[in-house]
Amino acid sequence: MKRLNFLIFGICLMGSTADAAQNYLIGDDRRVYEQKTGWYATLRAEMNLLSWTNSYYSDWVGYGGSDDYSYEPALGGSLTVGKTFSYFWRGEVEFGYTGNFMDKDSAIEFNFSTPYLLFSALHDFNNDFYLGASLGVAFPTTSWDWDAFISGPRQKTSISPMGGFILGFSHRLDYRFILDLRYRLAGFYGTKHSRNFEDTATPSNTYYFQSDIGLVLDNQFSVGLRYEF
Repeated sequence: MKRLNFLIFGICLMGSTADAAQNYLIGDDRRVYEQKTGWYATLRAEMNLLSWTNSYYSDWVGYGGSDDYSYEPALGGSLTVGKTFSYFWRGEVEFGYTGNFMDKDSAIEFNFSTPYLLFSALHDFNNDFYLGASLGVAFPTTSWDWDAFISGPRQKTSISPMGGFILGFSHRLDYRFILDLRYRLAGFYGTKHSRNFEDTATPSNTYYFQSDIGLVLDNQFSVGLRYEF
């Protein structure tokens, strides 16, 4: 009976060890067993299609107006560190940059870019698709350049809450690497930026100029390479 109990215990131990370890094949069909930690890192290239409205205000002859920008492309990227919990849930911390958008009208140049920090919760499905949601902060940054500007910061950075929804697809390439295709619809608020300028005809006359960026929508398409530790 003792020998039978010992045999049963050994079989159970081997089974639990096999479940804990993951295996893969290398040359000549040799099978290697190695335990994964659940941690991973993903490097992404992103195409951001940004939509927002720039509203303008000035005391120069009561000037005011706005520019509407729709699906303006900007190339960005991100680095993600994440961990898998159980089989279907993942948590991620993502450091990203939407890329720089530039618009130049005559002598005035406008630049808009947004670094961001997001925390995401993701659920993987058996068909390799996954869904998720992100929440964090964005740092929208604008710069205004014009020879007539005489004071005020050239560049302005604000802090805004940022959130989004994710639809993605993962395809395993080998034991460690996974190809990750992702779409995310995200939103955040821009920044107010004020500068002073002078009348070129009468330099003694100075005026203020302010741009105000409201809600920014980001349709983000990205391709990433995930490495599992």
